[in-house]
Amino acid sequence: MNLKTLIVFLLSASVIACKTAQTQEPNKPMEQYNKDTEVLNPSTVNIPVRIEAYEIERAVNSRINGVLYEDYKYDDGDGIMMKVMKSNWINVWFDGMDNIYYRVPVSLWFKKNLTVTEAEATGELALKFKTNFKINQWWGMETYTNVEGYDWIKQPVVNAGWGIPVTSIANFAIEKNKAMLAQLIDKQVKESLDFKGMVNTAWNGMQTPSLLSPEYKAWMKVTPKSIAMSPIYTKDNVFQTNISVDAITEILIGRQPAFRANTPLPNLSNNASLDKNDFLINVHTDIPFSEADSIVSAAMKGQEFNQAGKKIIIEDIKIFGQNDKMIIDTKLAGDFKGSVYMTGTPVYDSAARVITMTDMDFDLNTKNFFAKGANWLFHKGLVKKMQSSFKIPVGEKLDEMRATLSESLKHYVVATGVTMQGSLDKLDIEKVYLNPTSIRVAINANGKLNLLVKGLE
Repeated sequence: MNLKTLIVFLLSASVIACKTAQTQEPNKPMEQYNKDTEVLNPSTVNIPVRIEAYEIERAVNSRINGVLYEDYKYDDGDGIMMKVMKSNWINVWFDGMDNIYYRVPVSLWFKKNLTVTEAEATGELALKFKTNFKINQWWGMETYTNVEGYDWIKQPVVNAGWGIPVTSIANFAIEKNKAMLAQLIDKQVKESLDFKGMVNTAWNGMQTPSLLSPEYKAWMKVTPKSIAMSPIYTKDNVFQTNISVDAITEILIGRQPAFRANTPLPNLSNNASLDKNDFLINVHTDIPFSEADSIVSAAMKGQEFNQAGKKIIIEDIKIFGQNDKMIIDTKLAGDFKGSVYMTGTPVYDSAARVITMTDMDFDLNTKNFFAKGANWLFHKGLVKKMQSSFKIPVGEKLDEMRATLSESLKHYVVATGVTMQGSLDKLDIEKVYLNPTSIRVAINANGKLNLLVKGLE
């Protein structure tokens, strides 16, 4: 090789070497994420059911009007024609654990075939009914109604005929048909007390994701697992019971959560407690990587580090995940141009109320790169500075979120006739982990939650 060729070769090699030194950087760690294996804590949603006697009274009166019974045949075995009509407001009250009582004012017309003549009369009386009821395992209302008796409001007045014992005839007619009248009341009570419909409305309503706060884009999602009911009792003329739903209750911040078809209402289990009141909500809030990048970059961008006579400057920071670890892509300028990568575990510092990093260090690819020729970069000063500067404040946001969500829960209409009432007493961060787009913060919110069902609209 002559001198000219040697010079050209050396110059070319030098240019290549310089170019390589300027552009070479560690291999980027693989970006990957664990499947979401978070175990959500179940809680109890209470559905206190209170149905005032007046509600049943109003429903029964709206259903029972006009003619209750009519019979215009003599040849049906009793020789009596009869017409029974509602004449006034039906009164309803409770007495005992599972009894409903009614007073039904009716006007009565009847005609008795006396072979040689007919006796026709009218009168007004109050029929008294008692309904014994229970809720079966399919949430159906089983009712058993009997006529308890009756009182004449207006004694029968004869329209034709003399010396005919019309009151005794009327009594006979009522006794003869009281089973039929009891069945009529029974049917109307069952239809008025659509207990399964009320529970189903609550069951379906709670499963629909609800936007609690447009400001935070906070969605509540309830995934019920089982349902039970305490024994029914009546107090102060109010039908009362408590339905408890064991459910995964979540508040998710961000996009509307996916909604699946409602799970069918399961059969009834009679073991609910009347005094369950505290509940736990699993709150999830996401801090997008772009937002985390901006927060950390604002603290670190432009900072200079000097080592072994060389200087580097932090130009930009990007964050992503590798399973349980967070990777910080730190773009440098100065005597080294390119990215180096640090890794650590995101955690919540409850004292400082910030998300920070523990165990921060250069990742393996970066360490290997340093060992091959850039070991002047391999020092702990940069790592310590990055770790101390990596702080994402969340305390103030948690306080604002708790106040906003608690206010929203005071009276939130889930569906027609279904209202959520509750409060959040405190929020505690339980876990910080990563998903493909963000740092996800899992929060436990303690408070109270009731779902109120308006019974008989």
